[in-house]
Amino acid sequence: MGARTGAFGRATYFEITEPVAEHAHPHVHMLFKLGGGDRRVLVEGTTADVTDTQCMLINPWQKHADVGEQPAGPTLMLVLYLDAEWIAARLGVYAVGFDALAGAVTPAMLERARRIAAALSGEAVDDETFEEMIGALAADAAADHVVDRRTGLADYRIRHALRKLREHPHLHIDYRDVARDVGLSRSRFYEQFRSSVGVAPNMFVDGLVLEQAYSLMSDSDRPLDEIASHLGFSAQSSFTRFFRDRVGFPPSTLRRQIERN
Repeated sequence: MGARTGAFGRATYFEITEPVAEHAHPHVHMLFKLGGGDRRVLVEGTTADVTDTQCMLINPWQKHADVGEQPAGPTLMLVLYLDAEWIAARLGVYAVGFDALAGAVTPAMLERARRIAAALSGEAVDDETFEEMIGALAADAAADHVVDRRTGLADYRIRHALRKLREHPHLHIDYRDVARDVGLSRSRFYEQFRSSVGVAPNMFVDGLVLEQAYSLMSDSDRPLDEIASHLGFSAQSSFTRFFRDRVGFPPSTLRRQIERN
């Protein structure tokens, strides 16, 4: 079990024991099952299963969640959170998108995923080799489903709002102030934001807060209660619930694995 970051983004290997609530990421997202029960995931109204022979492919900022209780029990999951620019360069496109939620997992891909999991669990693999392993697995998974998403944000007001929100990710943001700052009413701001980004402002900020939490736990030895306070949580227990609901395990598990590795 463990986690690792780099130019590629982030890779994690953990046992997912809790149903994951609806959330979204700024990354290109891939899920591979390496043991335990299959996992059924809902992505913007469509379901697909993560199995021994099928992985999940999720575009940046696509809302996704587990479908209720998972009857098959916990799942050993390799999860890739790929930097959008990095994977686009690897695949030779302007911006990566997928035309399907699920991709086939061949025996060779499964073996590659297991080698990545071994590296995340403590096996010595240098950064360059590890990045190549991630790139090769991601390229195989995306091969039949990648499309070039040449889209941009036409609304300059939403671009300005995104810059402001990214500056200081924090749980408690007064979106009326953000809307006022870009010259929109709160209701119109929500409508324009959702239309441009694909998710509501609060889910976008939740994603930023989650990424900031990962960074603070990975790149510093700050106590969890201090990280929780920094991100706007009134108590560590609230932060733990927020994190666990969106990734399937508590932040203390990630911190222990980071310290161990």
